[in-house]
Amino acid sequence: MRFGRYVDMTVSRAYHLALSCVLATHAGDTALAQQFTDVAERAGIGYQHSGFMYIGGIAIADFDDDGFQDIYATTGEGHPNLLYLNDQDGTFAERAGTSRIADMSEGWGAVAGDLDNDGDPDIYLTNYFSENKLFLNDGGGRFVTAIESGASDPGPSTSAALADYNNDGHLDIYVLNRSQAEVDYANALLLSNGDGSFADVTAWSGTGNRGTSLAVSSFDYDADGYQDIYIANEFELDALYNNSRDGTFANRAKELGLPHGAGMGVDFSDYDNDGDLDVYVSNLQRDFLLQNNGDGTFTDREDVGILNDTMAWGVNFFDHDNDGDEDLYVVNGGMIWPKQYSEDNVFYLNNDDGTFTEVARQMGIADGGDGRASACADFNNDGYADIFMINVARGRVRLYRNNNSGNNWLTVRLVGTSSNRNGIGATVTIEAGNSTQIREVSAGASYASMHSIDQQFGLSRSSLVDRATVRWPSGTVQELTNVGVNQTLVIVEPLPTAVSDGDTPRTPVVFRLNQNHPNPFNAATSIEFLTPKAGPVSLVIYDLKGSPLKRLVAGRRDAGRHVVLWDASGVASGLYIYKLEAGRFTQTRKMALLK
Repeated sequence: MRFGRYVDMTVSRAYHLALSCVLATHAGDTALAQQFTDVAERAGIGYQHSGFMYIGGIAIADFDDDGFQDIYATTGEGHPNLLYLNDQDGTFAERAGTSRIADMSEGWGAVAGDLDNDGDPDIYLTNYFSENKLFLNDGGGRFVTAIESGASDPGPSTSAALADYNNDGHLDIYVLNRSQAEVDYANALLLSNGDGSFADVTAWSGTGNRGTSLAVSSFDYDADGYQDIYIANEFELDALYNNSRDGTFANRAKELGLPHGAGMGVDFSDYDNDGDLDVYVSNLQRDFLLQNNGDGTFTDREDVGILNDTMAWGVNFFDHDNDGDEDLYVVNGGMIWPKQYSEDNVFYLNNDDGTFTEVARQMGIADGGDGRASACADFNNDGYADIFMINVARGRVRLYRNNNSGNNWLTVRLVGTSSNRNGIGATVTIEAGNSTQIREVSAGASYASMHSIDQQFGLSRSSLVDRATVRWPSGTVQELTNVGVNQTLVIVEPLPTAVSDGDTPRTPVVFRLNQNHPNPFNAATSIEFLTPKAGPVSLVIYDLKGSPLKRLVAGRRDAGRHVVLWDASGVASGLYIYKLEAGRFTQTRKMALLK
């Protein structure tokens, strides 16, 4: 895999034969029954749960940077968590032990993202009644536990979301804690300091919701360029924290008249393709589909064919047949009351007219086990999203391979430079023919889980994407035109350009050292840093032993954005450190030279 404008993610013919089959559209029960196949057993994926029956979460990411999505799953108490690395041939290998993340601290949920902006996904693990853990990826699929990072919230934690809440280019962490009975512990907002450590700003930000919080997702529901927070509470009114853009948040749930349920899971999507983000909340009894009215308010749609009146957990929006509108999969599980609550999962097929039709049983994905977490990703790189879900009792783990084919597609993967490395919080808009679709990159959804951060667009029969537009968290807007279909498109955020005559550059408000670009690189790379005031600056390259190799900057610099080039043509391949010092400010980052 290489970073650039277009990336060919072609896989072997044998792999496609192993994981794909040609089929018709959903024009009848026979066709519907062919659209998914459970391949977990033949893929080598197993799962054993123990302890509290709520527990079980999933994080999807390419942990070993081989171009294929992998799976991290929590198992509860007494069993190690699992890391399934994708072997690219339809099978997975369990590697949690050798990767040093086989934690046994009663893991509840997990989320993955590049928390140190070094180019690989890290893992944040929420534990029930033990400290949460931040596992930093060393770039080869092995992890180191971050010590004294300020991220180890003591729990009882259920879920977490990653987002850049202040748009400073670094991912922050929002942690859910389940306050119930004798335990009264607020949720926590951990803001990145930009140096690998985090500050607890819960009280100051006003985000310390105290409830039986189970699921969380961050997205920009009012389209103001800042990430908001939706919290599904089991016994209290859900919370919707609106980002005030000054570091504080306001809970607008009551003001907006959100319905009162028993929240278990949450996901968001522009299911009606009207340009704003809608919300689905799974509940004990009736689920909610909250349609965004485009003015910062929502309408609870009970009239669109959705009636999931049981005990629901994981929830996934995705376009299963790539016809251009997102469908909906919801996982149900009755815990100790399987006769009282239906445990059949539901699949709502988007009819492209604002309504849905439930077809899970016809598709063979009703399952019937005691389901919990679920997540979507394209595990075989065929352009169609698959489903991974876990049962904690009365069932087994499922990997539902998507057998659809025929419609065109585009997968978009973002690489931030001024924005956070994953581009979390960015919106991607695709225009193809008469269709316009939007997606927002997020880390944290469903139940105690996250989907792949790759954004998949179904294009139906469109043979060309007329325009792809990315609105980055930094405020940069990037457009690509005449984009080919049936590919994974890697879009790298452009570096700031020189200011033209008559323009006034915006002075940075903080010191910051950004990730070099490109990274990994061959021969030369650019390094950007920000200085909010004039003063002496030093930027030095070191090897891993701490020996200085090259001083790129030494002397006084004005306030502003600065970009320097490092020509490493005479340096051997390997990992290197670069360090910025400006007064009392110090920040270091890693980069990889590959020749």
